[in-house]
Amino acid sequence: MILFLGTVWVLKVRAADDLDLWVGEKKSRVDSRDNRGKAYFELRDLVEILNLRFQESDTQATVSGPRGQLQLTNNRPLVRFKDEYILLNQAIWRRKEKEWYVPEDFLQKALPLILAQRLERQSALSYRVVPFEQNRVQVEVTNFPDHVRLTFIQSRQAPIRVQEFQDSIRVTFDNFLVIPSLPATRPDSRIVGGLQFDSTDVYGAFRIDKGQHYYNFREYSSDRSDRKVIDLYSPPATARTVPEIAPQPQEPTPTPAPAPPVVPAPVPVFKARQFGNLVTLDPGHGGEDYGVHPSQEELEKNYTLRIAERIEARLRSTAYRGMLTRTQDTDLAASHRSAIANYYQSRCYIGIHLGGAPSKETAGPVVYVQRYSGQDRQAGDEESGGADGSTPIASAREMRPQNLIPWEMGQTTFVTQSKRLGELIQSELNAVYGTENQLVEVPLAQLAPVAAPAVIVEAGFLTNSDDQQKLATGEFQDRIAVAIVKAIQRFLN
Repeated sequence: MILFLGTVWVLKVRAADDLDLWVGEKKSRVDSRDNRGKAYFELRDLVEILNLRFQESDTQATVSGPRGQLQLTNNRPLVRFKDEYILLNQAIWRRKEKEWYVPEDFLQKALPLILAQRLERQSALSYRVVPFEQNRVQVEVTNFPDHVRLTFIQSRQAPIRVQEFQDSIRVTFDNFLVIPSLPATRPDSRIVGGLQFDSTDVYGAFRIDKGQHYYNFREYSSDRSDRKVIDLYSPPATARTVPEIAPQPQEPTPTPAPAPPVVPAPVPVFKARQFGNLVTLDPGHGGEDYGVHPSQEELEKNYTLRIAERIEARLRSTAYRGMLTRTQDTDLAASHRSAIANYYQSRCYIGIHLGGAPSKETAGPVVYVQRYSGQDRQAGDEESGGADGSTPIASAREMRPQNLIPWEMGQTTFVTQSKRLGELIQSELNAVYGTENQLVEVPLAQLAPVAAPAVIVEAGFLTNSDDQQKLATGEFQDRIAVAIVKAIQRFLN
């Protein structure tokens, strides 16, 4: 880039870590700046290129786009979107007034949430904004005596997510813009109150309203990968029965025994899976998501897996069993990690991470627990102290709500228990590090769906030289594992 200042020509040489951003055929450059060995990208450049809006208020900033707002706080690795937070690999950096810098995973995890187009990573330090391709989705309806079947047929193979809310079921799609084709056949209104298409969702979504006699639903994939089938059932009491036909008068001859009455097939009852005293261990990051990486040899994703493996090994000598969400170098979506914990009816969920901060002085362990925005206490999260003033700890199965609740509200019943577990882990890890760090309560998309006591543990900071040296040794990783297992045992016992 060449700048003309009066009569002096100044040549600005492109930094090796500058980022290329393509919008159509136009390529723009996003300036980078080194901060303690980490590449950060100027937020103002991203805002201007993508035609977004930026506002600053002291140590906070807001970036607004077609789909909502992102709220950033200086020196914190959290970005707020609606009522949840996205956890970044490195903290946001405010260099000076109106000059904010973000790490690269801000473009991968946070920025796409507010764009009306897709942001594709082409290669290292190169991204392209592309319009959504179309996905034509046809909905077919089949009415049965005791249930309604909805079949969603796609023209493309896009991921489909089904979420249940209090009054409806929402079917959302990824990657492509949905062009809906609603059915000519109306679903049984006793079970399905209505079927609507929501065009306000970035890709488009279907809303299935529950009817007066709705009982439960089951989703499964067809033998064809382009289809998703959802069966919505009525309660067993409202299932259609076939009356027994009264015998006709006969001559006084031997009468054969009447045929047994025709009984309808019962509505499937899906019993809770029982897997015993299982603890879900979730090593953060993986695959192309390196996490914090001070160097190519030291990647957060590798440390988290090693620590989780050590915790799992230590749990074998206890009454509990550990299960890792990943055992290889692969990336998992946050919803997948939560789903694994829920599927296996875990006694508790432990997410393992390491921190990164602009300040190299930030050090030691930090434990995060879920806090729902705007609510001091959730329904079902009542503290009923024992004789010694303590809060009784029940298993996930004992405390699990009997009625279905929205996916993202799974943690509501366990907020107090999660805080107790987090405090125990924080205390044990503080003893290992010799620190006095405090538990942090914040809304996190990864914790919100977990229907069990759940925490995310940042077991030290790779951006702090002392922490980094300690974490590099197997002996210290084992001390962390011992401390976490001790806290788990105290909590569950």
